[in-house]
Formats: sequence, C-alpha cells, structure tokens
Amino acid sequence: AASTVADGTADAAIGEEMISRYFTDIDFIPLKKIPIYLVMPDDSLQKTGFSPFKEIIQSPEFKKEIENLTGYDTSDSGKIIFI
Repeated sequence: AASTVADGTADAAIGEEMISRYFTDIDFIPLKKIPIYLVMPDDSLQKTGFSPFKEIIQSPEFKKEIENLTGYDTSDSGKIIFI
C-alpha cells in the first residue's frame, strides 16, 4: 500500500504505519487502533518455554522497542485474557 502511494500509482491506501515509515515522501494518518492478540490453548501457559516469552513481552524494554519500531500501543502487551 505504501509503495503504491510513494510511486504515485495510488493517491491513498490503507496500510500499516511501520511500512509507511520506510517512505519519506508520504504521510500516515491513523484511522483506528486495532488490537492484535496471540491466541493459544490454555494449557500452553504451563509449558516450559512460555514463562520466558511472557517475561519478554511484558518487559518495558520490549514494549519500548515495539513502540519505536511500529508506533503501536503496547499498553496491553503481555496481558493474559481467558475467554
């Protein structure tokens, strides 16, 4: 989407902010916040590898890096929601 706007093929397109940052001659206007979830079976939370993963995605360092790379809101990163 960003490349078609940058090369003049399109006047506007819907896309992600992260990609638009690679093009210095286009602007990005946020339309809506869209939550992104990691979905897995409940029993995966008890597996050996999940604890370090959870610590990483809950860490302030990780959240800052993601926000700097993408501009995404990470305020809910690492929250576990059971549905």
